[in-house]
Amino acid sequence: MGLKAFRSPDGRYRTALYSVEGEEHFLIAEKTANGVLLSEFTGIGEVVDQVYKASANLLAELKAYPHGAGEITISERPYEYLTVNVHCTNCDSRTMRRELDSLEVSKIVEVPVVPMFLCTKCNKKFYTMSKRYLRNLIARNPELFEKEELKRREENEAAFLSEIQEYMVRIFASKRLALIKIDG
Repeated sequence: MGLKAFRSPDGRYRTALYSVEGEEHFLIAEKTANGVLLSEFTGIGEVVDQVYKASANLLAELKAYPHGAGEITISERPYEYLTVNVHCTNCDSRTMRRELDSLEVSKIVEVPVVPMFLCTKCNKKFYTMSKRYLRNLIARNPELFEKEELKRREENEAAFLSEIQEYMVRIFASKRLALIKIDG
């Protein structure tokens, strides 16, 4: 069974919704200056995973993604940029967009580890770091952590993820960046 994808004028692909353990997800694939970025979201726009591949073949990476269908059909329907219904603490707007969508994708050299969003009205920056995203990030990059930290993670993953999130809140608060939580 194939999966539909929609192509933006600047070469991004966004898939139609597909099911992962009973929850709707979609994927955005982008060819950056040095590779391919695959970002997976829930149907409401929560970032679940983000994988960067040192590859030049966007469609091959999209087809091979773990939740991909192996077969991609490019739809004629217009591409929809991701927006999420989240309250901006600066201007009261209820619409955020991904920061990466405001950049020319082919010139993106460094992909941020922490997904960033911008208010569509006032451009205030926000970051998001769900426990699911953080769990995937840690699993893919265990070399970033000390042995003791990984042991704590094995003993009580929920407490470890909460601790990491608390550190991030403090770090980003010092930079005047607020955490957004995308709820259904």
